[in-house]
Amino acid sequence: MALDSLPEPVRRAVAVGLVVLVLGLAALAAIGPFVRMTAVGEEVAAARDLLAQQQRLATAAAGRPAQAGRELLIAGESSGIAGAELQRLISELARQNGLSLRSTQVAPAKREGDLTVLAVEASLQGGMEGLRAFLHSLETGAPMLFIDALSVKSAAEKVVGRAAVLDVGLKVRGYGAGKDAN
Repeated sequence: MALDSLPEPVRRAVAVGLVVLVLGLAALAAIGPFVRMTAVGEEVAAARDLLAQQQRLATAAAGRPAQAGRELLIAGESSGIAGAELQRLISELARQNGLSLRSTQVAPAKREGDLTVLAVEASLQGGMEGLRAFLHSLETGAPMLFIDALSVKSAAEKVVGRAAVLDVGLKVRGYGAGKDAN
């Protein structure tokens, strides 16, 4: 069937249809690179965001040289000074986390190889959230400290309408490089 055998209006409709089809394909061919460019632009923006985040993390890590090379041992020239430093650390962490320090006692230091084992027994009082934060900061901070014993009881004094008050007893151990073990 040839186009010449079709009536004039149908031939014109077919011609217009072909022109529209060719123009549509040309438009798609022209728009395709712009669509791809938009997709690539979004990928580049995502990569920039990721790079910026990595740079912020690297800058933050570089800004904390004490954290990167933090000291794992308790500072102190002698075991007595290191024990006092451990006692100060426990007291400071308790204060920062809303616990009240009832008492502390530094245990006698012991030698273990090249290191001095230091221990502090402490009695604290406070709420559950403060205890959780205290234990977390104790075990994840510097110097490296270990909880050897932990006792948690509900305090005898109960305040109506407030969270439970806890009595906490714990023994914390750390290591120092002190020269002597008293």
